[in-house]
Amino acid sequence: MKKKSAFTLIELLVVIAIIAILAAMLLPALSKAKAKAQGIRCIANMKNWSLALTMYASDSEGQLPYFAAVQNNANRSVVTYWFDILAPYVAKQTSTLGNSQTYQSDLRKCPGGSFGPPPFLSVGRGVVSSWGPTNWNCWIGVNFGLYTAGQKLNAPFYYQDLGNGGPLAPPTKETSISHPSEAMAYMDVEDFYVYSPLYRAWDSDANGDGVNDSNAAYKPFNNGRPTVHNNGSNVGCMDGHAERMSFKTLWAVDSTGKSACNYWVMQE
Repeated sequence: MKKKSAFTLIELLVVIAIIAILAAMLLPALSKAKAKAQGIRCIANMKNWSLALTMYASDSEGQLPYFAAVQNNANRSVVTYWFDILAPYVAKQTSTLGNSQTYQSDLRKCPGGSFGPPPFLSVGRGVVSSWGPTNWNCWIGVNFGLYTAGQKLNAPFYYQDLGNGGPLAPPTKETSISHPSEAMAYMDVEDFYVYSPLYRAWDSDANGDGVNDSNAAYKPFNNGRPTVHNNGSNVGCMDGHAERMSFKTLWAVDSTGKSACNYWVMQE
């Protein structure tokens, strides 16, 4: 009788080893492809928000929406924020007080993020007391600052009423932006805004590379996520376009430690 042929143990181990080697060679390529797809999806959403801002301004005599009407961070349910105002221009969705459909929807969610705290975040210190394991850590947010009468804009979005009894701030006008194609309106952030370095200066080093990159009270990166897409971030500009910018470019500083990237500058 003829004996049936079969794999020997050594042959089986060789096959398994070859499969393992091939898998190890493919995983980096698959990982890069996945990251690239995430970046493309995010930048598409970013462009939609940038175009929404342009359409809103067209319907509002060239004026941009406020970050929010009143400063009330303790009770978000009674405050109308920028994403509530712009929601109808992004999709057939609206937001109602206390039930924002866009705050945590896929319209703002960056697929490059993850659950848990973002890198370099010191949970338990400063303003971040905790970070739940089910909290997503990357969203499309706005370039946020503070309006001061008689001074140059430090960001396109700010509160209308600071709650200090003073006069209401006028809305930003499209025509007041010196270079719309280089004026950043949106970027990847932890929640729904990033503090402009022209408002909250970088005076602290969150990632330990020896260069200031954060305000001491808002580590890391002034609530931004400038490294989420292959050590860069997607940004949406005032002219309606969106692009990826490297962390090195977006977070560049001059010899005095101040921001040196033109995308933060609203008025010359």
